[in-house]
Amino acid sequence: ANLKVVEDWVAKTDWIEFLANDPKVRSNTSVCLSVTHPKVAALDADAKSKFLKSIASDLSKKNIAHDINSYKDAPAGYRFWCGPTIEESDLKVALAELENVFSEKVKSL
Repeated sequence: ANLKVVEDWVAKTDWIEFLANDPKVRSNTSVCLSVTHPKVAALDADAKSKFLKSIASDLSKKNIAHDINSYKDAPAGYRFWCGPTIEESDLKVALAELENVFSEKVKSL
């Protein structure tokens, strides 16, 4: 159910995609996302990582989502745990807030 929440959100959000484009190899629990917004794509790797981490930090400070940064050696993006310990409603709140914070912060680029 949680993967479907993310799939639906990605489908309607024009600045983000799944890191694994092929659904056959996509994890349904550790869901990795890549930010494709042109302003973010234009950043160098360090600036992109710093920008995306600042958004993740904001969500953590608001106690909405924790530890959503991509892994250190993975492309910059977000990683959401979507296993059975996560309530669908909490995931929806986290994705909505990610969208809100991203929309505000991307204006500064």
